[in-house]
Amino acid sequence: MIHRLQLSHFRSFEKFEIEFQESGQLLVGENGVGKTSLLEALSLLFTGRSFRTHKLSDMVRYGAPGFSIEAIFSKTPPLTESIRINYELKENRKEIFFNRTSLSTFTPLIGRVPLVSFVPTDIELIMSSPAFRRRFMNLLLSQRSREYLLHFARYTRALKHKNALLKQEKWHLLEPFEIEMDRSGSYLIAARRTFLFELQEKADPYFQCFHGAKQITFTYEENSRGVPLLQAWKEGREKELRYALCCIGPHRDDFQIRLDHKPAKQFASEGQKRALLAALKLAELSFLENPVFLIDDFGTHLDATNEAAFLEAIRPLSSVFITSTRDLFTHSCASHAFFLSGAAG
Repeated sequence: MIHRLQLSHFRSFEKFEIEFQESGQLLVGENGVGKTSLLEALSLLFTGRSFRTHKLSDMVRYGAPGFSIEAIFSKTPPLTESIRINYELKENRKEIFFNRTSLSTFTPLIGRVPLVSFVPTDIELIMSSPAFRRRFMNLLLSQRSREYLLHFARYTRALKHKNALLKQEKWHLLEPFEIEMDRSGSYLIAARRTFLFELQEKADPYFQCFHGAKQITFTYEENSRGVPLLQAWKEGREKELRYALCCIGPHRDDFQIRLDHKPAKQFASEGQKRALLAALKLAELSFLENPVFLIDDFGTHLDATNEAAFLEAIRPLSSVFITSTRDLFTHSCASHAFFLSGAAG
């Protein structure tokens, strides 16, 4: 349970503090009052990333030297814990604290408070580049499995070393890093394949409820085309040296989303895409233990009939945060509503 959120010079907020009840929360207000920023702050605290930007500097209030955000939460009441992030714009310096203990990275915090977000830009899962879908898999699997998180970190670290050596044309020094990449990369590929199969099994019944008879399928696509990684790198060495970049591996893989075996990107209607994303998010929740669920701009995702079915599906969750421009209090799973107005601050 998240009990309190405090913001300082974050986005449009100068100083802001809000305390939450022990159930769903509805944040109501006109566009531009800061509703999405509250969800963004929670996302940054618990996953180390924003769903709006990759730059911490984008989140600093105009004219401020930096921002600070803190959340007080409990996993086993009455024990409470806190996570705080301080960011200084001038020196691009970030500080992370868990219960007043300073951390050098977000890695130890990933999965401590599992979080799923459902925001309008999630349409990019269907419409955008493979990088967006890889980030989706990596974040969810890292929150679910510490082993996946460690393998992902090892693969990423070895990949950076390999790319640096390729730029220096020191290809004769690549072997130890490729062995490390092969070990962790093979794990990542296998874990993603299993995950997508399970996700498909969980998402398809929700989609049937929302949109009828069409079937969802997720197909993992290796850019190594099934060739063992060490062999693929050896065979593609000339290309890697030419581009000074590792071009093959799970960091370039993708997955295809299909409805009735046709790519959803090209063949799904707008309503089907929104229903598919809703089904995907409900399936995603089932992979995590007691997740926090953030829903931004509710009312843009589904039609009225499917809205009611969606809200009923998430009613059992204990930590749901919904933003909307309209009062859903009597119809949603939220038991407490906050009405935001005017310029945040």
